[in-house]
Amino acid sequence: MLSKIISILQSIWRLVLPGKKSRSPYRMHNHKEFAALLDGTNPASQTTLKELKAAEKTYGPRHSTVAFSLNGLGMLYITAGKYAEAEEVLQRALDIGGSLGPPHLTMTLDRLGSLRRAQGKLEEAQSFYQKELSLLEEGQSIEDGTLLACLENLGGLYEDQGRYAEAEPFYDRALMICETSEGLNSFGVMKFLNRLGELHLAQKQHLRAEAFFQRCRDINREKEFRLGLAESLARLSDIYRETGREEDAHITDDQVARIYKWKMTKSEITDLIRTAELMALYKRRFGKITEASLEEARVQRLGEFA
Repeated sequence: MLSKIISILQSIWRLVLPGKKSRSPYRMHNHKEFAALLDGTNPASQTTLKELKAAEKTYGPRHSTVAFSLNGLGMLYITAGKYAEAEEVLQRALDIGGSLGPPHLTMTLDRLGSLRRAQGKLEEAQSFYQKELSLLEEGQSIEDGTLLACLENLGGLYEDQGRYAEAEPFYDRALMICETSEGLNSFGVMKFLNRLGELHLAQKQHLRAEAFFQRCRDINREKEFRLGLAESLARLSDIYRETGREEDAHITDDQVARIYKWKMTKSEITDLIRTAELMALYKRRFGKITEASLEEARVQRLGEFA
């Protein structure tokens, strides 16, 4: 049960990389289950508590299995907005992880960083994420996914505070890792191209932002990711409009409309709106203000074609 819930929390928001026949790469696996995790009505936390007690009885209170269960429970509590409960179990996990070391310790530092960010305690969040990054870099082998998540968390933390110059190196590094380990046209590459595009757009650095979104557009077009293409085109349209290129903006707006009206069904768009609504709530629950705002903008944009 615990591994299933952790899998949901890790993958529920991801863009799925479909084959060419797939119409929409941005979808959620189970709206109802995720909504229940957000409002605290999902029985996962009670089930996980029972499994935690069973693990303590079987292995002892300081076993790695117990630490893993505590970290999973902490994530469930943060997702449901139960920060006091999350604090209690994560402090226990930190105590155990201190003796176990990575990966249990780095996992707990990540969860505590997320908790502090959700609570608006940004300096403490930064401290936890920095400690996690230092441990990951000290390790003889670094799991790319864990490192990427840490870099994204630090970049996002600075971005939310308007500290764009400090955020950029973390996104740049994450992009380079993705390009090397996943390929130039991978989902990870597109993800951090978008993050960098948004970062420069927020600073009115239109030419740099345009280059990142153009690259995203080209990858989405090549792979026939329809929603991703529409999203990239929409951001390019915003740039064209902000820089006085009205004709380019109108042409691009028409391309966006054709994707939504002719290449996606109404039910797909409704599904995407619900996905974005839940993701906006999820991001705000974790204090990820910039990402939540982008999801809310997506809801508004999709609503024009529902």
